[in-house]
Amino acid sequence: LGLGHDSVTDLADINKQVGNPLLANLGQQGREFMALLYQYSTINIEVFESAFGSDREDLSHNKPASHDLDSKADVPILACVQQDILALSDARHREPNIQQQAAKIDGSIAITSAHSALREVQGLHDWLLHQFNQDKSLTPKDVLVMCPQVEQYAPYVNAVFTRGWQDIADEVPPLPCSIADRISKDAEPLVAAFSQLLTLPDSRFQVSSLIALLRLPAMQARFAINLDDIEKITHWLELSAVHWGLDKAHKQQVLSQSSATTFDDATDSFTWQQGLSRLMRGFAFADHNVIYQNQLLLPTIEGSDSELLGKLMLIIEQLQLTAAKMSKARSATQWQQFLFELLTQLFDDENDNGLAIVRSAIESLVEYCQHAGYHTDISLAVIRDFLNNHFSQPDPGRQFMIGQVTFCSMLPMRSIPFKVIAVLGLNDGDFPRQRKPQAFDLMQQTPSRIGDRSRRGDDRYLFLEALISARQALYLSYQGRNIKNNNEKQPSLVLKELMDYLAQGYGWCFEDTKDGVNELPKNQLQQMPMQPFSEDNYNNHSPLSYAKPSFDANWLKLA
Repeated sequence: LGLGHDSVTDLADINKQVGNPLLANLGQQGREFMALLYQYSTINIEVFESAFGSDREDLSHNKPASHDLDSKADVPILACVQQDILALSDARHREPNIQQQAAKIDGSIAITSAHSALREVQGLHDWLLHQFNQDKSLTPKDVLVMCPQVEQYAPYVNAVFTRGWQDIADEVPPLPCSIADRISKDAEPLVAAFSQLLTLPDSRFQVSSLIALLRLPAMQARFAINLDDIEKITHWLELSAVHWGLDKAHKQQVLSQSSATTFDDATDSFTWQQGLSRLMRGFAFADHNVIYQNQLLLPTIEGSDSELLGKLMLIIEQLQLTAAKMSKARSATQWQQFLFELLTQLFDDENDNGLAIVRSAIESLVEYCQHAGYHTDISLAVIRDFLNNHFSQPDPGRQFMIGQVTFCSMLPMRSIPFKVIAVLGLNDGDFPRQRKPQAFDLMQQTPSRIGDRSRRGDDRYLFLEALISARQALYLSYQGRNIKNNNEKQPSLVLKELMDYLAQGYGWCFEDTKDGVNELPKNQLQQMPMQPFSEDNYNNHSPLSYAKPSFDANWLKLA
């Protein structure tokens, strides 16, 4: 049977792709949310502004936007992509004469490949410095950096960027930054130390744990000690062979709990009591080695060092008394009073954010108990579990948009329009993030419905939000090379979709092309060297497209 002209036209319309592929692939979660919210399948919200001033009238009359690159030569490539999403147009389906025009490249979209997370952060730092040099009106508060998991990048950010304005020097222009969405236990050392103090009744009192406490600035301020004193204390403990255990009885108790059997032959060897006794008696007897009551006394303490030894003994005594008192069950108000006194005894609370977090968590416990009318005594195990859960929850509002370069995790509704937006960690398998189904999750056994949460769909929509929220520049980075063998690694699927769209619609090239006859476009994927002291980091004529020379003179000395 032959098909009529109308039937052929209908089949052609069915196979024809309509709309923007980026919006169709990345915006499913947003479309379903708006459909459920308004109970309509199609919603038109007249609040978006066209990137092209001349196209605003066309959009209001539902006319397709122009894709003539000559007429939009002064418009950045980022604005062109955003305009395609707004106008539901596909740059890949342009006229043949436009397809043959030169690639539209201006640096408003930068895609970088690195060997590790540290090199990603270092490359971002250099790229941002160049952005500040090019735009004098750009300030650190205009920059937002997002990561799938900010905890994985937080140590490298602290190493490369500056934590606050007060640390800025004149030699190297560091950028002040703030890291949001961090877990308190990982962001604040004092919070992690307080969590360890809650385990004192079960602690072995290892030397390493005490030295870690002494390295806290708040504890150093309370007992008037410094880093040199800590090094001296560490040397004393090594000479006196102190390892763990307060005394013979404590050591015997710990061994009995760990093996479920009674130890009657435990000695005081390698305990705090034996080691401190050898140091004190050595200070009192003579300035040379003396054997007294089958113990080798250590004449290490001299003069004013005795005061430092007294501070060490005072700290051990306070921790021992705290461990004995902490095992007792108390009401919520009594726990608040006890823990506040502990904080006052061990830490100086002047300008320490960690202490404020701990106090807030304790006050929350008391508030919850008061609202519930619960006044019964609470055991230490319950207090410890509540506070650790509180410290393990990120606070989205803390350290976000405080006038510095903001680092944060990729969360819904986080992509507020910024002049410069950077996204790190767009690795294959890491983003979009996967959520493993639980065996007891009954929703996994039923067909999905519109509105069901999807971690993968949420991440794809977050990437779309980041793409349309950048006003001037968008920086995308992933780990594209194996740091061990330099093998190529693939980017995230969402980044790969954007790269394909730029290649087919705007003439970008993401492959190394070498041809002695034809002039081929350069690779727009900036591959960073594996080491920061590579000469390519400081070469203005690097063959890498849009390669930004580094500003760090210290690495240049090793190049």
